[in-house]
Amino acid sequence: MISPSDKSYQETKLIKQGKAVINPDFVPLAAWIDKTYNVQTMNIIYDVVAYDKQPRLEIVFENGWDVVKFRQAGGSIHQTAILRVFEAEVNSAGKYRTENMFVIFDSFASIAIEEAHGHISTFQLEQLQDALRIEALWKISGSDGGAIVTFFFYTDQQVQENMGNGVKEMLADRYFQLLKSHDEFNYIKRENFNVSLDSKENLDKNYSGSLLYYYRH
Repeated sequence: MISPSDKSYQETKLIKQGKAVINPDFVPLAAWIDKTYNVQTMNIIYDVVAYDKQPRLEIVFENGWDVVKFRQAGGSIHQTAILRVFEAEVNSAGKYRTENMFVIFDSFASIAIEEAHGHISTFQLEQLQDALRIEALWKISGSDGGAIVTFFFYTDQQVQENMGNGVKEMLADRYFQLLKSHDEFNYIKRENFNVSLDSKENLDKNYSGSLLYYYRH
């Protein structure tokens, strides 16, 4: 699960919306994972990787901190335990091919937040900029996935002037209001959200005026 367009995200989204349920075959495994590791499993997806035909089990948790538990030291032990339970509780009749099967872990919330950012259109950003009526503001821009939201002023000096005068906080508040209108599952909290200030001067000088180059570096 890498982006909102991924099939696994779309399937899990339907579960979150109450329009679908987890594959009944995997309910016992999900219950075991939740009880054993004190996590919240939203979905379990079995598929076969196209390029090498290797079976894969994707465990989708709601929150990123649950994923972290399985990516820290000892994660391979957890994967082995999950595969063992899969064989015993899910695949006792041999319905699924499990030779060389591996397990991956993903967070639904992180992709849902990315999707909310992606729903903000260029037109909405232009409307917000017009409403702000800040002559020194050149452009509002977001990186792919919305991890970074940048308000570009024209000059470096204007950036410094607006760092400590309350303007940055006001801009974050206004963008957050727009973002929340696309936050279907109420994952985005103001205390965890911020914006960056930068300048067209810096973009032109150090990134050849390219936003693509800017966000990649």
